[in-house]
Amino acid sequence: MNEMGGHVRPGYTEEDYRRLLEPAGFKLEQIVGIGPKSVYWADKILRMIRNHVGDVPALPLFPFGLLVVKLARSNPPMPFSLYVRAAKPPTHS
Repeated sequence: MNEMGGHVRPGYTEEDYRRLLEPAGFKLEQIVGIGPKSVYWADKILRMIRNHVGDVPALPLFPFGLLVVKLARSNPPMPFSLYVRAAKPPTHS
């Protein structure tokens, strides 16, 4: 898996989270897909622009990115990001 995204790692699925968290004793309580493919493309374009010209010249495009996020719906078929809430039940001694 490509780990070049800083705190963002592409490719994790619900099954990946189950495989990683359940053996460690966590129970997945909620999984929500966030952002459709348009959010992915907007992020990719903005990152490319920022990498070529820097953050300050790319600043006027920020409202465009906010608009794409605002129009995004929850649980699209191919989400840009997954929100996972997991809890570790208390152990009884």
